[in-house]
Amino acid sequence: MWVSILTSSICRLCRAIAVICLLVGAAARADESPDVSWPDVPPAQRAEMAFELRMRVICETKSDAAGEKFLRQEFARDPRPAVKAFMVRMYFYGKDWGMPLLVDAKRGRQLAEEAIAEGSAAALDVYGRAIAEGLVEGKSRSEAIAFIRRGVERGVPRCMARLGWYHILGWNVPVNIPRGIHLVRRAAELGNPGGLVDIAAAYEEGTAAPGASPPLALEFYRQAWRFNSAKGRDALKRLAATNENAKLLYATELARTANGGRWMMLKRGKEYLVALESMNPTFPDAMTELGLAHAEGYYAKRDLPLARKLLGAAVAGGSQDARFVLARLRLEGIGCTREPAALEEIHTMADAGNVRAAGYYGYVHYWGASVVAGLKRDEATAFRYIRLAAQKGDLFAVHNLAVCYANGVGTREDYLLAAKLYWESFEQGESSGSEKARRYLNFVKE
Repeated sequence: MWVSILTSSICRLCRAIAVICLLVGAAARADESPDVSWPDVPPAQRAEMAFELRMRVICETKSDAAGEKFLRQEFARDPRPAVKAFMVRMYFYGKDWGMPLLVDAKRGRQLAEEAIAEGSAAALDVYGRAIAEGLVEGKSRSEAIAFIRRGVERGVPRCMARLGWYHILGWNVPVNIPRGIHLVRRAAELGNPGGLVDIAAAYEEGTAAPGASPPLALEFYRQAWRFNSAKGRDALKRLAATNENAKLLYATELARTANGGRWMMLKRGKEYLVALESMNPTFPDAMTELGLAHAEGYYAKRDLPLARKLLGAAVAGGSQDARFVLARLRLEGIGCTREPAALEEIHTMADAGNVRAAGYYGYVHYWGASVVAGLKRDEATAFRYIRLAAQKGDLFAVHNLAVCYANGVGTREDYLLAAKLYWESFEQGESSGSEKARRYLNFVKE
């Protein structure tokens, strides 16, 4: 009984979120941020991206102490804006990076103003946040908002996420839920899903302007996870211990992660699918993941009749992902005669915004052209759709996009973006991503 009630509740929630997300476009302004497509950034910010990535790689693969040593050496050797901006972050928030000895708010203020004057976009966010949190004496909240707005205008994802969160809270800006969600989702699409976690926490704790909403908290944590946020994943896991809605969403997203990044999940994928199947769910997203698993046979025994039954039920419940999987099975002739016309159906879904369809449509135009008789390799199409899917957090697409930038598939070679994407793949479980990120980072000049 509770499964039926739970499924109905979650489905209504997801439809409500979809409506909100359709409305947020009206809140966007043409001058809000530069027209830059993730994973790229405005040219002036590439040096800051490169330096931050170097710091993350050193801290993760060596130690925080090694990262601090590298930062101090670079600051002494060449205190360029990118290095200053990172040093500002350590002066205010060094404890978060395991570098507490660097914390010095007075020095942070001086250096932040120097970096901003020299054109640093990253420093706008750190300094605005520090002022907002009361770490800078003599500065007001309105000044904090002004710095953060300047960051939004420069296209800084962290500033977009922060300003969006403030609109949800009504913190020194007017309460504007559609605009807040728009900014936070835009930030997530540009590589920073932290705002989704902040909004979820606000709805969980009751600090959002509309008040507490546990269902909205769950959905925003889930969205954050879909943009590869470990904090979103961990929050759902925490809530799953006491909340049945969270338990089902957590099990569904684990299965989705396994299905989406299967080469990364060989040890845990079966465990995830078994846990979800034991719940006998009628939630469309859950049935989609189980249907896909039984169709492919990676983590569950291949059972095409069961797969089609689950996927058909999911389609009836409104799942576009299930519709894509069924079209893919027809295209590849899995359990049926191949239907080349199914490719156009997948194309239509990709253009309509289905993440899995976009990633697959791009993939098949470069690596999987043999799937469709007569389909010619098309690097430009492959790159375009792979990037669309990767921007929405698709693990397989993120990896494939790294390959595109590393080898110039459908785009120029860009070793910085290749390194960034390989590192993101590593953070999501692909063990080879670390070595590849370091290799390509060696070719990057700031």
